[in-house]
Amino acid sequence: MFYTIVPDEWLIDDLHTPRRLITISREGLLMQVEPMEAPYARLHRIFSTDPEDYLDPRWQPGSVVSLTAQDLDATLHADEAMSSRTLFREWTPDQDLGFPFG
Repeated sequence: MFYTIVPDEWLIDDLHTPRRLITISREGLLMQVEPMEAPYARLHRIFSTDPEDYLDPRWQPGSVVSLTAQDLDATLHADEAMSSRTLFREWTPDQDLGFPFG
């Protein structure tokens, strides 16, 4: 059971729909957005330690923000950096726990 203010449709859609999220900055606030029809994006989440940022209606999940040329340029550079690295590596629980697992 979920206790949330988010509509059920958003939760169900999020489980089955892959999203391409990009990270941008607005007024010194980092946020993840999902690009829509140019030049707009739908706000997915913000990253902040200031509770006031979460109360600002401009930064509510689902809000539409405008993308700038800077946002798109930064995204292209981030995509290039990601494609030049190995995305997967061998992992064992010992690496995160710091002691033998099992």
